[in-house]
Amino acid sequence: GMECLAVLREQEMKDDPVCCLRLDLTGRLLALSRDNCLRIIDVERRTVARRLHGFKCEQQQIKFDVSPDGRLAIIGSEDGRAALWNLDTMQEDESWAAWNDAPLADSSRPRFPPDVACSDVAWHPFERVAALCSFARRQPVLVLKYERDGNNIFMTDEVAEEELRDVLSGKFLELNEAFRKLDKNGDGRIELAEFRAGMQALHLGLSDIQTMRLFRVAAGVRRTHIDRTAFIRRFAPPADVAKALD
Repeated sequence: GMECLAVLREQEMKDDPVCCLRLDLTGRLLALSRDNCLRIIDVERRTVARRLHGFKCEQQQIKFDVSPDGRLAIIGSEDGRAALWNLDTMQEDESWAAWNDAPLADSSRPRFPPDVACSDVAWHPFERVAALCSFARRQPVLVLKYERDGNNIFMTDEVAEEELRDVLSGKFLELNEAFRKLDKNGDGRIELAEFRAGMQALHLGLSDIQTMRLFRVAAGVRRTHIDRTAFIRRFAPPADVAKALD
């Protein structure tokens, strides 16, 4: 059954309705309220750890979403300019801000006009793709991809995943053998504790947050384990996936 873990009464939000809530991978609570502020709340200490601004949320039901790896927050806005924040550095993404500054006539950078709210946003459960929409007539749904590059905040996790892929292929004859090695209790799935222990045994030097992100991305949204198919699809070289799944 359900168990109440906390009842939060944040004084600085008492006069402003909360539009949207999310819990991230580390257990922080993110709350968007109608005072143009997204607060990151430490649930255990019941204190506001950070406040993010740079968008407009005063009158409408504006939504935000957190990327599957927990590193980015995309936030709608009443002026049509969705904001993208890096939750590691607590800085607004400059490339996204430049996108918002593009002329409306630029068809390569579609966005909503300033008199139309970007009211809802959603991240793809696995890819760095986000969808944006407006609660207004005759407005499109925008599906945007966050590109990777050498200066991208995702680079450290991409290197970690590539290193893990290389280590697994070097230590084991096939990915099925690696899966069986990590699946300590032999139940056909890798739980988080098993995955964490396996990463430590491989001496990759991953932080606990990196380990958690690798696990969550491989396991998929709202899943507590990695099954064999998901493990192979995520960590096998692309050319070997079909063979490994036979």
